[in-house]
Amino acid sequence: MGKSKPLRLSVIICLTLLLTSLPFMTACAKSAPQPKPGWPAAQVWTGVPSGSTSTIMAIALAELVTNELGIRVAVQPRASATEGLMQLVEKASDLSMTTTYDLSHAYRELEAFEGKEKGLVRALVGQYVTLSHIVARKGIEKFEDIKGKRVMIEAPAAKAHNTLTKACLDAYGMTYEDFVSMPRLGVKEQVAAMKDGTADVVFYPGHPPQPFFVKLATDMDVNFIPIDEDKAKAICERLPFYTYKNIPAGTYPGQDKDVMCVSFTMVMAVRNDFPEDLAYQLVKILFDNLDELGNVHPVYKTLDLTIATAYRGSPYHGGAVQYYKGRGVWTPELEAMQQRTLAELGQQK
Repeated sequence: MGKSKPLRLSVIICLTLLLTSLPFMTACAKSAPQPKPGWPAAQVWTGVPSGSTSTIMAIALAELVTNELGIRVAVQPRASATEGLMQLVEKASDLSMTTTYDLSHAYRELEAFEGKEKGLVRALVGQYVTLSHIVARKGIEKFEDIKGKRVMIEAPAAKAHNTLTKACLDAYGMTYEDFVSMPRLGVKEQVAAMKDGTADVVFYPGHPPQPFFVKLATDMDVNFIPIDEDKAKAICERLPFYTYKNIPAGTYPGQDKDVMCVSFTMVMAVRNDFPEDLAYQLVKILFDNLDELGNVHPVYKTLDLTIATAYRGSPYHGGAVQYYKGRGVWTPELEAMQQRTLAELGQQK
């Protein structure tokens, strides 16, 4: 733990530069080793918008990579996970913080990635689970009760969440015609709409506890609406880049029961040509330093090997697989998924 203060101070400095839109290179270390032969001297990591959880996590990890491996890393936020991953696919970056939804679609050349080369991307490590919160005014107790209500649900740029909400509606035999569909605005606007009575329900993805939902549940009576487990399981079997998970009881004021949600994982991704030994070392550095990284962002304190290997939509990089095998968490089920998704595009590793 003796390195915590230098890392924390360095990351604060780097975040300041990042949030003022200046290019940031994690050359904050006073001295660093030289990269191994065959490794790059510098890399570009792309991700989601400035200030987001994944971007902060990336900066913290990049600092360690510079200090321990001697590779200078430029962390470049982008407007969306899709845009950041597109740069990886187009070989304009070396690593991307993205969603499991986008990663699965990039692997198969679907939607935004149509016309790009199939099979280039690989999962490295799952970062954290983003749960689709459904928060409603009192009196709305279950999913079916949103019929006829004013629901803030539409967010055109958020493809991972939009597809997930559509899958939930399908599971309950509902469409957007069953309620008054409203744009999902910014966080402050959503909270204001719930409090002033202009909206009845909000769909919003996030890692709990979300501070604005904590405030909302403190200021007014709300219900956190669960997805029935059988429906959540069916959704995830059909769309394997999603998963399901409980928001534990007590996470939010007045929430006295577990709340089942469908969710997706934020994941670090690389191309299949990323050096295998470097991929191994990157994952190792992450898990060797979770306590230290947790001083920078608390989500690192929740990261474990189960979350890291939860993704099922496309293959993992061989270097990551080697690490997970060494830790004893690479299960026969994971190996079957790996071989199945590789075989889908005629690949071997």
